[in-house]
Amino acid sequence: MTESVSRESSTSADVDRYEYSSLSGPNDIRCLILKSGSGSEPLSCQLRHIKLGEGVPFEAISYVWGSRVMDYNILCDSRRVDITANLHHSLRQTRLSTRDRVLWADSICINQDNNEEKGHQVRLMGRIYSQAKRVLITLGQDERSNLYSKSAASAIRETSSRVLQTLATLDGGWNSFPFTENDDPLLSDPRWLAIEQLTAHPWFKRGWVIQEAALATEAFILWGHEEITWFEFMRMYSWSFLRARKIHHEYKFVVSGLHLGLYGLRFPNESTSYLRQESPYMRHSLDVLQASRELELDDDKDHVYAFLALPQTAGLKNLQISYDKTASDVYRDVAIWYAEKEKELLFLHYVENNENDLDSDYPSWIPQWHYCRYTVVPNQRDNSYITSHVSGDVFAQVIQSKILQTRGLTFDAIAFTSQTFSGDTTLDELGSVWVSISQYRHRWAYPGSYLFTAFFNTIVAGLIPPDINNASLDAHVRAIMPRLTGGW
Repeated sequence: MTESVSRESSTSADVDRYEYSSLSGPNDIRCLILKSGSGSEPLSCQLRHIKLGEGVPFEAISYVWGSRVMDYNILCDSRRVDITANLHHSLRQTRLSTRDRVLWADSICINQDNNEEKGHQVRLMGRIYSQAKRVLITLGQDERSNLYSKSAASAIRETSSRVLQTLATLDGGWNSFPFTENDDPLLSDPRWLAIEQLTAHPWFKRGWVIQEAALATEAFILWGHEEITWFEFMRMYSWSFLRARKIHHEYKFVVSGLHLGLYGLRFPNESTSYLRQESPYMRHSLDVLQASRELELDDDKDHVYAFLALPQTAGLKNLQISYDKTASDVYRDVAIWYAEKEKELLFLHYVENNENDLDSDYPSWIPQWHYCRYTVVPNQRDNSYITSHVSGDVFAQVIQSKILQTRGLTFDAIAFTSQTFSGDTTLDELGSVWVSISQYRHRWAYPGSYLFTAFFNTIVAGLIPPDINNASLDAHVRAIMPRLTGGW
């Protein structure tokens, strides 16, 4: 049942507002001791300082902030703390009826009016979520959860159990997990609709939740009256994405590739069984920042800050977190670090500009991580860079924080460019590009028979499904070639 603006649960507006006391030590955090209660009883709590690493047990909440309007409040140490509707509902969902519960929730345990404290606490958030006894992913109780949560939970548990049973029979080799037969009854199970409804929750589109789930010792999805383990959910999703694509053709599961990549790193024996070789996906900090572009974050700076606790971004650990900086300054700091500290220019692959960007004074070589125009496909990290045999390592220097100075290697000339491809690009338009290429008189590096395959790999950005072997790929190329050249 949806509650109106806090009437039953609200404390009086006449009650004095809670004043945060300063956190004294570098490892200090606040925990919320949520008092027991049930039904419409008002929420009440205490805020207490603890030190990370001293073994004080607590659970961390992962939820969607939603509207920043403080519609509700909670009585804290006999004083009023104004909170958002979503936090109010999360606390109600996690409150126990018979005993107090020690929790951590960012919007109330961090003084949001103190940017210095906020920056320091954001730096600690990786430790907070990894040291929490459990992470509680609170998706709330509403009409959708009443309709679908039970079916989704049973389907997730059954699929996870089936995957574990199959894994137990395998030798752990690459690509050893069998593909699902098209007539398998599981593929037509109507409960996939319930899982689609689950992943339609805004939580799955948010950026901060990536590290909150990935770093947890244990995480549980609380949806309606169901409690689903995060590992069971991700085991189901990994299997469906990599071995049962038919399900994804019929249903839309909104799950970030970051969740998939981080789960694979956590359980390498499972990811190995699905892949033909070690995947570079999500193994580099740039892949993480790129994936953040498709996630929702209220502050553009958090397209960097929200991911600094992940293992892939460990190289950025010395980046100063400051909410007094602009997002542009944060992005500049990241680019300079790659250019001068890492001494690599791979970050230039992730630059996306539009006409407005190019007309501004902002340096065009700095990736703006909140802006998403294209999807960048991660490349093999062990591929050799294109460099001259006499040039040595790539040299880059940033001048006055604006100009990127480096050496270049002339290896070819651009003969023509096509229009930017989009989802609306037709086969006829692709065919005209191919005709221009094939008619261009040039000594190609590719043998004549391989030129079209190189073109094909370019237009699909190397995204070849894992169930397509080389023979099948050749057949696909031969099938599409006459369509692009005008013959059927």
